[in-house]
Amino acid sequence: MYSRTNDLIIPALSSRQSRQAVTDVSLPQEDHAYTLRLADGQRWDFCFARGLTRWGKFFTSIMNLGPAGIHRGRALVFVDPPEGDASVSDHPQKIEHAALPTVQDKHSWSAQDPGPVRIWRTDRASRVVVEPRFHTNPELETISMLFSLIPVYQAVISNGGIPFHAALVTRSGAGVLIAAKGDGGKSKCAARIPKPWNALCDDETVIVRDTTGRYVVHPFPTWSDCISGRSDRTWDVQHYVPLQAIFFLEQAADDEVIEVSSAQAATRAYKATEQISVQTLRGLQPSDVRAIRHRLFENACDLVNAVPTYVLRASLDGKFWEEMERVLPCAGKDHCT
Repeated sequence: MYSRTNDLIIPALSSRQSRQAVTDVSLPQEDHAYTLRLADGQRWDFCFARGLTRWGKFFTSIMNLGPAGIHRGRALVFVDPPEGDASVSDHPQKIEHAALPTVQDKHSWSAQDPGPVRIWRTDRASRVVVEPRFHTNPELETISMLFSLIPVYQAVISNGGIPFHAALVTRSGAGVLIAAKGDGGKSKCAARIPKPWNALCDDETVIVRDTTGRYVVHPFPTWSDCISGRSDRTWDVQHYVPLQAIFFLEQAADDEVIEVSSAQAATRAYKATEQISVQTLRGLQPSDVRAIRHRLFENACDLVNAVPTYVLRASLDGKFWEEMERVLPCAGKDHCT
C-alpha cells in the first residue's frame, strides 16, 4: 500500500522497515545545489553536503543541471554516510557535520535500500535524504548516480508518467521513440538515422504529461556508457519534445512498419518501462513492488491509448526511417511542429 503526499508515491512502512527519528535537513548553500525541472511541473533540487560536492558536480553535469538558486522544489539531499556503512539515522549529527544547516525538528523516517545508495524519506514529501555508498567502492561512484534518481522516477510514475527504455529521435520539433530490449538495435538506429532527424539519446527516456495533458518525453543519460567510461557525453534532461509515436523495434531482413493492437502495444510498453524501473523497485517490500508495477501498467495503457504505436522491422543497412515517415503525421514537411 502507498500513501500519497504532494503526488509522490511513498512506500508504506512494513514490519521489516525501520522508523527512526533523525535530525531534519535544511538545504545547503547555492553553490552546492542544482535543479531538475520536468515538463509535468516537478522540480527537484539536488543538494550536496561538502564531502560530496565533487561527485555532485560530476553527477549534475552529466544531466546538464544548473544552479538551484532560490529553493522551491522537492529536495534530494545527498549526505556522505559515516564510515563502516552506518546510516544517518544512527548518527544524526553526521548530517550536521556535513556542513548542512539543521533544524531541530524531529520527523519519522523510513528507508529504502536498493544497494548502491540508501534512501531516507520522511512523512513530509519535500525532503529525501540519499546516502551514496561509493565511499567503500569507487566503482560504485557512477552507479550510485543512477540509483539516486529512484525518488524522481517514483514521482514520475505517481504523476502518470513512466521511465521508458528507448532511443529518442526528433524531427520537425516532435519526438519519436524507438524501443527495444538490451542489444536490440535501438542505439544503432539512433546512430544511423540521417538529418533532418536528430538523436537526443539512445537508451533511457522519461515520459510525462505536460501542463496541457499531452505526452512529452525527456532524454536521459545512457548510464551504461557513463559507468564504463566509454563516453564523456552529457544529456540535457530538462529539454523535452512532444511525443509523436512509439516504434517497437524488431530486426528483420527488410524494413517495414506494422500497426499493433492496443493490447499488444500496452504489453510492449510495459516491458519497456519495466527495464528502466527495475532499480526503482529494489529494496521495497513485495506489496510495494506490486503497487508500483500495477501503476506502471496503468500508465502504459494510458500512454498507448493516446500515442500511435507501431512495430518497426529494420534491416542492418536499410532506410528504416523512410518507413517511419510513411506513417507519421506531417511526414516530409519540415515546417510541422
